[in-house]
Amino acid sequence: MPTINKLTAKQIVTLPLGLHSDGGNLYLSVRPGGSRQWVMRYRFGGRQRELGLGGAGSHALTLAAARTAAEEIRSQIRQGVDPLAKREADVKVLRIPTFREAMDDFIKRSESTWKSKKSAPQWRASLDTHAAALMKRPVDQIDTSDVIAVLDPIWSRLPETAKRVRGRIEAILSMAKTCGFRSGENPAAWRDNLKNVFPAKPKLVRGHFKAMDHDEIPAFMTQLRATDSMSALALEWIILTVLRPGVGVSARWSEIDRKSGTWTIKAERMKSRKEAALVGEDHVVPLCDRALDLLDRVEALRLTNKGDELLFPSQKLKPLSLTALEHCRERMGVYVTTHGFRATFRTWASSATFHEVELAEKALGHLVGDETERAYNRGHLLEKRRRLMADWADHLAGTLTPKKNPFVIQGSAIPRQVVDEMRRRWAR
Repeated sequence: MPTINKLTAKQIVTLPLGLHSDGGNLYLSVRPGGSRQWVMRYRFGGRQRELGLGGAGSHALTLAAARTAAEEIRSQIRQGVDPLAKREADVKVLRIPTFREAMDDFIKRSESTWKSKKSAPQWRASLDTHAAALMKRPVDQIDTSDVIAVLDPIWSRLPETAKRVRGRIEAILSMAKTCGFRSGENPAAWRDNLKNVFPAKPKLVRGHFKAMDHDEIPAFMTQLRATDSMSALALEWIILTVLRPGVGVSARWSEIDRKSGTWTIKAERMKSRKEAALVGEDHVVPLCDRALDLLDRVEALRLTNKGDELLFPSQKLKPLSLTALEHCRERMGVYVTTHGFRATFRTWASSATFHEVELAEKALGHLVGDETERAYNRGHLLEKRRRLMADWADHLAGTLTPKKNPFVIQGSAIPRQVVDEMRRRWAR
């Protein structure tokens, strides 16, 4: 009698590329790229047949479940039934789901294993936006040309989004194949398929975000301010205050002090929260006149009357998503990252003004100096930073000129020592 149950649970996740027998016609197929599939290989009517059972792994078909399915198939063979022909016949009487139905089913099955509650909404939003053409199509009718048509408009323009959309389409169609709703190769697969059509995305260096040149930002701000929406107001707030986007969209009214013209964020909400907590340092943002005026516009759109609600809530009264900011920029035809505006500010402060570098770093919420310096210098340099942020607001409005403000560098050929001397003089 042939030996069965050869493999172990540990082996199914560690075995190398190739076909590995568990006995009784059950095999684990490890494919290029690392995917693992259970297959039954058997002879019926003098022909070699292969029947896929599904993916292998902790969140797919376990070893025990694969063996149970294999035994059912062996039972059909003993009864004179070809399992592959039976599956094909069963599929013909099934109603093939649309891509949207398959997407909903995939998300429902997967969201309990996802770490973040935001994952399911992000999957839906990205596919609804960029794969709308697939939604009403039966999953067995989607081919590679359909996937290419979805990815073509965003592959170069939104590379990170395109990468996610492709992977999500591939996962949904893989599930549809496992459930018997389609056959053949996955049209959204990268290796030996879409890799031959689209150029590989360059690897990003951590910490680098696509940013706008500081000379171009006044024209962008004019365009942004003509867009009266919650996402546009939130984006302007983030640009004016130069804090990280996640902190910007989660701002609350209770953190705003209009009398002193400040916005105070607790240390634990900042990226450097661990270090800042050591010295008890909350981050205080001096608000320029434009930021205070923006608060009036935001208040007119308030969705509730609670005292501590968000400045920029979504319709579900949760923080406005960063995806909403991305869509706001896309509608304007501007393809930089929200985080990149911080780099724009930092470059402007260093190359186009005499303001001290430490002020710009402090404005960005970066920790300045070593632990000892931070412990003994807990000041926010608030008034100096207020002047810096007022100059930034004037630059965004296109009204900052050397004639009006001595902090502005006149020309780009000024020797570095002159710039440093001017900064020291105006810092006094």
